[in-house]
Amino acid sequence: MKYPLYIFILLIKLTLSGQTIYFSGRTNVNGKHNYSKVIGENKFGIYILKFRDYNIQKDFIIERYSNDLNLISSQPYKLDRKEQVLKLILTDSSLHCITQTTTKISHYLIDYSLDQIQPIFKDLIYPKNKSHNSETEVVYSQSKKFILITYASTNKNNLQEFHIISRNLLAFTQSNQTYPTQHYSKDCSLQSTLINNLGQSSILFKVQTRDRRDIKDNYYWVIPSHRMSQDMAYHINPLFYLNNPTLYFHPSNGNSFVIGLYSYLQDEGSQGVSIFSQQEPDYPISNPFSSQTISSVQGAQAAQNTKVIQDLYIRSVMPHIQGSFVIIAEQYFISKEIENFYANGLPQSNTRSIYNYNDLIVMQFDSLQNTSWSNVIHKKQSTLGPSAYYSSYLYFASNQFNYIIFNEKHTTDNRLLLHKFNSQGTQAIQVLVEPTSDLMMGIPIEGRQTTYNSATLPLVNGRNQNLLKVVVQ
Repeated sequence: MKYPLYIFILLIKLTLSGQTIYFSGRTNVNGKHNYSKVIGENKFGIYILKFRDYNIQKDFIIERYSNDLNLISSQPYKLDRKEQVLKLILTDSSLHCITQTTTKISHYLIDYSLDQIQPIFKDLIYPKNKSHNSETEVVYSQSKKFILITYASTNKNNLQEFHIISRNLLAFTQSNQTYPTQHYSKDCSLQSTLINNLGQSSILFKVQTRDRRDIKDNYYWVIPSHRMSQDMAYHINPLFYLNNPTLYFHPSNGNSFVIGLYSYLQDEGSQGVSIFSQQEPDYPISNPFSSQTISSVQGAQAAQNTKVIQDLYIRSVMPHIQGSFVIIAEQYFISKEIENFYANGLPQSNTRSIYNYNDLIVMQFDSLQNTSWSNVIHKKQSTLGPSAYYSSYLYFASNQFNYIIFNEKHTTDNRLLLHKFNSQGTQAIQVLVEPTSDLMMGIPIEGRQTTYNSATLPLVNGRNQNLLKVVVQ
């Protein structure tokens, strides 16, 4: 007797403190597709990707749910040998699937019902001199009208160049550009890419320079333009060290920015946030962390002496009202645990890695790129190997409020928590899911904001999978 792939239970709907919570039915996938990722939501429903290996190099399933998480349809898809999914983009009426092999990039269109899939752009053939140490980047505009595909290759002098392909998903047109650098490929790597709502592309790349034993990361920003040339790259950090920079576009003012953590001392943590505008890229606005923030995350001694926060990474940059935006930085590091013992009279040792996802710093900046407020969410998530998949957080915003969801994981039980911030940074905490007989864990990094006032994320409950949707007022 064959057991059905899906086992359904009744939809659960809860209303807690102004938020409406939906749970989907349980799905038992028999270990064939262990991972789930939220693609997005449109008028036809919520689309979920299920896949069996994290690089998405084998077959996968796309599921379509109603807006209240009833399963409508499920469709399997099979990849060719050595084919890998780079990006799935949900528009108002269809899905775009970008894949690659070692030799080409393919672009498919999947209709809203998931019944039909067809190629819509001619395959991009990789050049023979493609840089294998640089991954292909695929991003899309906030309007979802344009996508940008970027990869690197080397010229005959072994210098790096970037191939920049922008596509209009409404008109089905494409433009190709090549940006040459004057840096050797072994020292040059792509850091971040962006395409704005006008279809203008921008790239940020890193060049490592060596002075005796010192290694410095230099960042160059190619400002958004339809025309790329060598003199358009700005060296944006000549006076200080820039860590973890990323490109960002705000739809209200149409400007692009480079946002990163800065420090005047190499390898000494982060002192604050630096913001470069495309209008004046040579004059960044630097916002140091407040003493209260440093003390809360790093300790009172750091606030008085070093004034830095260690192991900090920018995770999210999101537009907010009237040109303001929110930045979330997470403290993350990998620690090693070494066990020494004797076996058969001989000394032995065993080492394992522990992944630590700790405090979050939430900062809102006004339209002039100055800090409006900052706050700290204390969380301590230290996990081994696969368990790190349940760490970190999911951020979404609605009107003047910010929301952050993460697993508490303080004990063998787990609570799924929701932190809510108002426009002044004051926070409140709410429990979304209480501990049950089976440990239920959210997967925040695979969730996303799906509408202007809701977010959806996968849940794991024993061997079963669920979806959870939070709708705020």
